[in-house]
Amino acid sequence: MNQESPQDHRLTEAGVCEDLQHQPHLLMKLAENALIVAESLRNNYFKNTTEFIKDLRRAMQATATGRRSDAILTVHNIEDTEWSSVQGEVVTR
Repeated sequence: MNQESPQDHRLTEAGVCEDLQHQPHLLMKLAENALIVAESLRNNYFKNTTEFIKDLRRAMQATATGRRSDAILTVHNIEDTEWSSVQGEVVTR
């Protein structure tokens, strides 16, 4: 008969569940940490996106005014195309 040691029990799903039930504050700490990290990620996302758009706009303006010869973004007009004909296809780069 294979006897499970207390240490081995802590490594099982049942053992983890028992530990969590004895430490309910741990779940609140995890939730709190998730919210703090999420706020930081949101702030970084908006800051980084803002910087990217600013740089993209400047590069596009430089192309439009002739200060930059290589277009960083190109717009193509595709007429008579329906969504169903490109659905699932990569249409941007």
